[in-house]
Amino acid sequence: MATSAANTAAITTEQTARTDAVGALATRVDTVAATSAANAAAITTEQTARTNADGALSTRVDTVAAASAANTGAITTEQTARANADGALSTRIDTAQASANGASAAVQVTSSALAGTDGKLAALHTIKTQVTAGGRTYLAGIGIGVEVNGAAVESQILLSAQRVAVLNEDSGGLTTPFVIQNGQVFINQAFIADASITNAKIGNAEVTTLKIGANSVTVPASISGSGGAGPFNAGSMQAVSGGSVSIYLADTAKVSMLVTWQAVTPGSNGGNTRVELRMDGSGGAIFAAEDSTVPGISTSHVASSVATLSAGSHTFQLWFGNDYSSGTWNLGAWSATIIGVMR
Repeated sequence: MATSAANTAAITTEQTARTDAVGALATRVDTVAATSAANAAAITTEQTARTNADGALSTRVDTVAAASAANTGAITTEQTARANADGALSTRIDTAQASANGASAAVQVTSSALAGTDGKLAALHTIKTQVTAGGRTYLAGIGIGVEVNGAAVESQILLSAQRVAVLNEDSGGLTTPFVIQNGQVFINQAFIADASITNAKIGNAEVTTLKIGANSVTVPASISGSGGAGPFNAGSMQAVSGGSVSIYLADTAKVSMLVTWQAVTPGSNGGNTRVELRMDGSGGAIFAAEDSTVPGISTSHVASSVATLSAGSHTFQLWFGNDYSSGTWNLGAWSATIIGVMR
């Protein structure tokens, strides 16, 4: 040991060896230490070996520590090996920690291996990082382990972090093809052989083969407007400007057609409204309906029908007319909705 004013330095070794009728024990503690005012540094190694009739135990603890006033740093390695008639256990714990200004940070790596004569096996490796600041603790870690207990075998990798990402350095650029953040998973590209999805929101889907089973696929299309044709005199039929809508059916489907319109009768003789949906340029109507008007007021009308259509693209054109022998009426707001249901 050496001392000069407020500075001290010391190197010590303490050894013990002991045997008796029960077993044997050997210990050794080596210390290298230095202090200077409020600063201190120390390196300590403690080794223990013990045996008895039940088994054997070896431990070693190595510590490197430094302190300056309230700021401290330390690295500790603890190793233990134990064996007895029931099995063997080996563990190693490496810890690096630092603290300053009331905050602290630590990294701990633990490795453990267990083998028992009862058939139980376990191997575990964990990495834990942790910081404490402002009274709150934040951590991130990974645990890798496999355990055999009788016929049961379980292996697992556990992650603890606010954000987990896979980084890929390709052609000098850094990309993240896989990210877990805020309870969500982000994947740039994915090839999935078999997937079960409860709910899905798909912006753009390209499907080679679609099998729906007992459920149905609905293909809706709709248009709406105001005016676009008329006035409708006795016996006239006119196509509505902007009254065309198309749907595509991948297979034969039942199609529901719904049309709504308002009729305005300016005179005392309103006539009779007629609506038709003509398909694929045909002069005939796939759907037609009639309804009377009330002279001098605006009336609202609705009509619907169902038809079975073949696969392919189909275009519907909306027509209105007056199938009464006299009178006239004008077209107000109108809409047409086509819904194809495939099973």
